[in-house]
Amino acid sequence: MFQTGDYIIYGSSGVYKVESVGKLNLQGTDQSRVYYSLSSVHKIGKIYTPTDANVPMRPLITYEDAQQLISSIPSISPSHSPENNYKSLSDHYNKLLLTGCCVDLIKLLKTIYLKNEQLLKQGKPIRQVDSKFMKKAEDLLYSELSVVLGISRENISASIGQRLEMTKDQAAE
Repeated sequence: MFQTGDYIIYGSSGVYKVESVGKLNLQGTDQSRVYYSLSSVHKIGKIYTPTDANVPMRPLITYEDAQQLISSIPSISPSHSPENNYKSLSDHYNKLLLTGCCVDLIKLLKTIYLKNEQLLKQGKPIRQVDSKFMKKAEDLLYSELSVVLGISRENISASIGQRLEMTKDQAAE
């Protein structure tokens, strides 16, 4: 169980701070259950969720793990995504997002990044499904890393962008 003051990943919604743990005195809530009161770190909003909710929640990665993750980006392989149709591609991307795993988010980002690079070289537009999932994966990953490392999301974005450029260079070899 998380404690007051802990920072967690709540589902695929992002980083939240546990403001309190206990019974809720709100109409319509089960008085026999214990709830987390969660405040979003990067967005405006609060969530009240039972501690035993069927929503994936996990602690943030450690500072050391974040440093290791960023340095290992060039060696993380992209995911092999289906090209068939919007539904199968969307399902594949969503599966990676919902794991809540930073490595899976990087796989997703690398997959879309490389795909977009190819499309741009061919003079084709970037697909909406790719843009949508890339934005969501960036938001989740950058939010967590910025809190863990204590630096702005913009600096995280630049650092990850540099690592993705290395990926593009490796793919061209």
